[in-house]
Amino acid sequence: MWLAAGLPARAEPAAGSIDPELKHILKATASEADTFPDRFDAEVWLTDMSRRLEQKVPDTRCRIELLKHVHCEATRAGLVP
Repeated sequence: MWLAAGLPARAEPAAGSIDPELKHILKATASEADTFPDRFDAEVWLTDMSRRLEQKVPDTRCRIELLKHVHCEATRAGLVP
Protein backbone atom coordinates (compact mmCIF):
# COMPACT_ATOMS: atom_id res chain seq x y z
CA MET A 1 0.00 0.00 0.00
CA TRP A 2 1.23 3.52 -0.81
CA LEU A 3 0.40 6.84 0.77
CA ALA A 4 -0.71 9.86 -1.25
CA ALA A 5 2.77 11.39 -1.04
CA GLY A 6 4.22 8.38 -2.86
CA LEU A 7 5.76 6.89 0.25
CA PRO A 8 5.11 3.28 1.19
CA ALA A 9 2.68 2.87 4.06
CA ARG A 10 4.26 1.47 7.20
CA ALA A 11 2.68 -1.32 9.15
CA GLU A 12 1.66 -0.17 12.59
CA PRO A 13 3.18 -2.12 15.47
CA ALA A 14 0.99 -3.85 18.02
CA ALA A 15 -0.32 -1.51 20.71
CA GLY A 16 1.81 -3.11 23.42
CA SER A 17 5.08 -2.78 21.50
CA ILE A 18 5.62 0.93 22.21
CA ASP A 19 8.30 1.57 24.80
CA PRO A 20 6.58 2.62 28.08
CA GLU A 21 8.97 5.58 28.55
CA LEU A 22 8.30 6.78 25.01
CA LYS A 23 4.56 6.40 25.53
CA HIS A 24 4.69 8.50 28.73
CA ILE A 25 6.81 11.22 27.11
CA LEU A 26 4.59 11.29 24.02
CA LYS A 27 1.44 11.77 26.09
CA ALA A 28 3.00 14.60 28.09
CA THR A 29 4.41 16.27 24.98
CA ALA A 30 1.22 15.89 22.96
CA SER A 31 -0.84 17.65 25.60
CA GLU A 32 1.53 20.64 25.74
CA ALA A 33 2.32 20.91 22.02
CA ASP A 34 0.61 23.96 20.57
CA THR A 35 1.54 23.58 16.89
CA PHE A 36 -0.55 20.44 16.36
CA PRO A 37 -4.25 20.60 15.45
CA ASP A 38 -5.08 18.32 18.40
CA ARG A 39 -3.53 15.92 20.91
CA PHE A 40 -4.22 12.84 18.77
CA ASP A 41 -2.41 14.34 15.76
CA ALA A 42 0.53 15.18 18.01
CA GLU A 43 0.80 11.63 19.37
CA VAL A 44 0.55 10.06 15.91
CA TRP A 45 3.15 12.37 14.34
CA LEU A 46 5.56 12.20 17.27
CA THR A 47 5.30 8.39 17.49
CA ASP A 48 5.95 7.92 13.78
CA MET A 49 8.82 10.39 13.59
CA SER A 50 10.34 9.15 16.83
CA ARG A 51 10.60 5.63 15.43
CA ARG A 52 12.24 6.93 12.27
CA LEU A 53 14.82 8.91 14.24
CA GLU A 54 15.48 6.35 16.99
CA GLN A 55 18.78 5.02 15.63
CA LYS A 56 20.20 8.49 14.99
CA VAL A 57 19.05 10.01 18.31
CA PRO A 58 18.83 7.18 20.86
CA ASP A 59 17.89 9.34 23.88
CA THR A 60 14.08 9.45 23.99
CA ARG A 61 13.74 12.86 25.63
CA CYS A 62 16.24 14.52 23.28
CA ARG A 63 14.54 12.94 20.28
CA ILE A 64 11.08 14.18 21.30
CA GLU A 65 12.41 17.69 22.04
CA LEU A 66 14.08 17.78 18.64
CA LEU A 67 10.88 16.65 16.94
CA LYS A 68 8.83 19.29 18.76
CA HIS A 69 11.21 21.96 17.48
CA VAL A 70 11.16 20.54 13.96
CA HIS A 71 7.35 20.54 13.90
CA CYS A 72 7.15 24.06 15.34
CA GLU A 73 9.66 25.57 12.91
CA ALA A 74 8.19 23.77 9.89
CA THR A 75 4.74 25.03 10.83
CA ARG A 76 6.03 28.59 11.30
CA ALA A 77 7.68 28.44 7.87
CA GLY A 78 4.50 27.18 6.25
CA LEU A 79 5.98 23.76 5.51
CA VAL A 80 4.37 20.39 6.10
CA PRO A 81 6.36 18.78 8.90
